[in-house]
Amino acid sequence: FPNSSAIRYDRAALRARVGDVSGASEDLRWLYANEAANPVQVGEDPDFASLQADASARLLVPSAQVEASVTAASSSVLVGDRFGLDFTIVSRTGAPVLVRPASEDGTALKVVRIVEDVTDVGPVWTKRTLRVEVLATESGRLILGPWLVESARTTALTERVLLDGVSIDGRTPVSSPSSAMQIVVPSSALEGGDLPKVVSMLGHRWAVVTPEQRPVDSEVMTGIRIDYRERGQPVWSALALKPEADLDVYSDGQILRVRD
Repeated sequence: FPNSSAIRYDRAALRARVGDVSGASEDLRWLYANEAANPVQVGEDPDFASLQADASARLLVPSAQVEASVTAASSSVLVGDRFGLDFTIVSRTGAPVLVRPASEDGTALKVVRIVEDVTDVGPVWTKRTLRVEVLATESGRLILGPWLVESARTTALTERVLLDGVSIDGRTPVSSPSSAMQIVVPSSALEGGDLPKVVSMLGHRWAVVTPEQRPVDSEVMTGIRIDYRERGQPVWSALALKPEADLDVYSDGQILRVRD
C-alpha cells in the first residue's frame, strides 16, 4: 500500500527507532510532499527523537517556534491615564504561554487589566492577542520591555516599547489602584471550570465569573481585572478581591455567596 499515509508514517517511525535515518527521512519527505503530516507534530513524536541528533535529518523534525510582537497605540501618554500594550502571539496549540521581562532596566509597569482574545485555533498553531492596560505613573522617557514569550520549550524576544510620559500641571490624575499585577496570559494562568469561584494567584484573591455574573458589591474589588475571550466573545473574567472580602454575585436572578 504505497499510497497509504498511515502506513508510511508508521514505517517512518519504525525506521527512526531502529536507526535507519535515511529510510525515515525518505518516508517523511513523502508525507510532507503529500501534505499527509505536519513537521511540528512529527518533531514532537518521541519515535523520531533520533532524527533530531542527525544533521542530515534535523530539519525534518522541527520544534514549535513561538512568535511574538508588541506595539503601543500611541507614542505618548498622560501621567495618571491608562494606556495599552498589544501583544500578538502565535504558539503551539495546547501549550501554555508565559510572558516575563527580559531585563530589569526598563520602566516599572503598573498593570491594571489584561484582556486575552484567542482569535484562531488550529491543530498545530494558536493565535492570540493580549491587551495589557498599564497605568502611566511617571513622566519623561518610558522604556518598556523587551519581554520573553515562552511556549513549548521555545522562546521569542519582543521589541522594546518607547513612550513619552506627559504630566499636565493642575490636572487631577486618574486614581491609582492600591496594587498591580504581573503580565500573564489568562488561559495559561487560570481555568474557567465551574463558576463563580474564588482562587488565589499573583498575590491576590480573584473572583472568577461568567459574563452573566457580577458582584453584588463593587466595593470589595481592587480595580484589577483579567478577561478571557474567544474570537471576541467573553468567556470568563477574574476580578481581584480585597483581602478577606466576602463575595456575593448575581447569577440567574439569585444572589450566591462564593467561598474560597
